[in-house]
Amino acid sequence: LWPDTMTFNAAMAACDRGYEWQWALHLFDEIKMNFREPDAYSYCIAIKALERGKDWQQAFAMLGEMQLASLSPDAAACGHIAKACASAGRWEESAA
Repeated sequence: LWPDTMTFNAAMAACDRGYEWQWALHLFDEIKMNFREPDAYSYCIAIKALERGKDWQQAFAMLGEMQLASLSPDAAACGHIAKACASAGRWEESAA
């Protein structure tokens, strides 16, 4: 029995709540390696993890990946990207 995307999302969310953002990102990669498709919530959790890791560039890259997958970012995902930019002192990018 293989875990589905919802199971990965639950594990990612638990990692995020425990401030284990690196593990949340690892699980995001595992979704793809297990031939599953990340959904909008998967991306939102991963973007939040990148915010915690202050990796604004990767957060923007993930936003682009999300759009290529025909998924629309929600307000939370956009907020996490803005916070990642702001915490890295990249105010110009956070306004974009």
